[in-house]
Amino acid sequence: MNPRSIMWTYRNIGVLIAFCFVLVLGAFWFTLSQVHLTNAEAGALTNVTMNGAIVNATFTFTNDGLFAVEVERVEYTARLADMTMPLSQGSVDGILVRTDMPTRVPVSLPITWEPTAQLAARLLAGGNTTITISGVATVGAGPFTNDVPFETQIDARSYLQQFVPKTADELLGAVLGLFG
Repeated sequence: MNPRSIMWTYRNIGVLIAFCFVLVLGAFWFTLSQVHLTNAEAGALTNVTMNGAIVNATFTFTNDGLFAVEVERVEYTARLADMTMPLSQGSVDGILVRTDMPTRVPVSLPITWEPTAQLAARLLAGGNTTITISGVATVGAGPFTNDVPFETQIDARSYLQQFVPKTADELLGAVLGLFG
C-alpha cells in the first residue's frame, strides 16, 4: 500500500473522529438548552408548630432535547415578604430528566422562623404574608452546565393566623401555671 494513501486514510479517520466529537458535543449542548423548569409550585403549609412549618413544593422539569440529562443541583431559598433573612434554604441533587415525560420533584422546605405575636399581627394587618421561594437549577455536568432560575410564592396567612392564637394560649397557660 502506498504511504500517501495510508496518510490520507489516517487523516480522514481523524477528521471523521473530530466531526463525531463535535456532533456529540453539539447534541449535548443543545439538549442542555432544552431542559426547562416549567413549574415551581408551592403547596400548603403543613406541620404548623410554634417552631415553624413545612412548605411542600414541587419542581417540574421538561426536556425537549435528544436524550436524558441530569439536573446536577436545585438550590432554593425561601423568604417572607421583603425580609432579607432567609426562612429556609437548601438543595436537591441528582435529578434525571427524561425526554418522554415531565419530571416532578417534590421538596419539603422546613420554615424555622418563629415570629413574635406582635410581628405576626402586624404582617396580618398589613396584608403582605407572602413567602417567596426562589433559586437556580443547574443542568448538566462539569464545565457543560446551564443555570435555570425560578421563583414561586405561597401565602403564609394561614400559618400566621394559627400562630397568633397559639402564642396567646401558650402565654396564658404559662401565666396560669405560675399561679398554680
